[in-house]
Amino acid sequence: MNLPYSRFDIGGKKATNKTAMSFTQVLENLPTLSRIERRELSLRLFEIETTEAEADDIAVCEHSAAVGFAVLDAMEAADSAK
Repeated sequence: MNLPYSRFDIGGKKATNKTAMSFTQVLENLPTLSRIERRELSLRLFEIETTEAEADDIAVCEHSAAVGFAVLDAMEAADSAK
C-alpha cells in the first residue's frame, strides 16, 4: 500500500503530494518526525477515522489530560522552587 503525504520532510527531501511512500516506509520514518509532526499526524488520523460520538469522547479525554498536565506542571514548579 502506498500512502501519499504532503507536509513532512522525510529523508532530507521535501515531500510533495505526488510523492508516495509504502506503509512500511511510513512506519520506518515515524521516529525521524518531530514531536509536533507526530502529534499533527495522530490528530489527522483521528480526524479521518473518528465518528461524532468518538470526537466528543476524545475532546473529553484531551480536556482531562490538559487538566492533569497542568496539575503536574504546577507540582514540578513547586518542587523546583524549593
